[in-house]
Amino acid sequence: MHHDLSVYIPHDRRRALAAGAGLPDRATGAAMLADISGFTPLAEALTRQLGPRRGAEELVHYLNQVYTALITTVAPAGGSVIGFAGDAITCWFDDRLQIAEQPNSPSAALRAAACALAMQAAMGAFGALAVPGAPAIALTLSVGIVHGPVRRFLVGDPQIQLLDTLAGTLLDRLVAAEGAAGPARCSPMTLSPPRRRAARSREWPSGAAARTICAWPLSCPPNRSPI
Repeated sequence: MHHDLSVYIPHDRRRALAAGAGLPDRATGAAMLADISGFTPLAEALTRQLGPRRGAEELVHYLNQVYTALITTVAPAGGSVIGFAGDAITCWFDDRLQIAEQPNSPSAALRAAACALAMQAAMGAFGALAVPGAPAIALTLSVGIVHGPVRRFLVGDPQIQLLDTLAGTLLDRLVAAEGAAGPARCSPMTLSPPRRRAARSREWPSGAAARTICAWPLSCPPNRSPI
């Protein structure tokens, strides 16, 4: 069976490899942490109603659906999925995309915000998951976005496995931003109305004003518009 191994490599690193280049170990851009809540009660309900084996199979089915829906929003916004930790996805939106590859593209922070809104919209399909013989289970998403410098590393053994990682104090800010968002509320301080409209409609502004968006938590229940 043929497997496309490129899906395990972040999008920006795939582009660099295709060009015969590497990625610098210092970068500036927007980091995004999207954390899903609700998988634990879903797993417990599936196990109770379907048994351990069938419940585990159904849980994997839901996991694949949710992560596919979220991941497919990242590349169109010029981002890369860096890794997974528990129920969370870490993504990176590099400033260099605006400077080098797409000179007229929006800032990394605004592209990350647009991606977050697209993720929240995608989560609408998972707001009331039906489990036979049990109440519906809701999955929710909280998203934190911060902008600044990071270190970018490939770690591991080339003969076994290499992992893309982000490092630096920006990651501490990222975790704090996602935690401040929380899965059950919408923050009115996320973006100014013009920038919310721009992120929602993809009518992205350019210039210095677009680059000022940083460190805003984005969060909303899947059945409620974040703007």
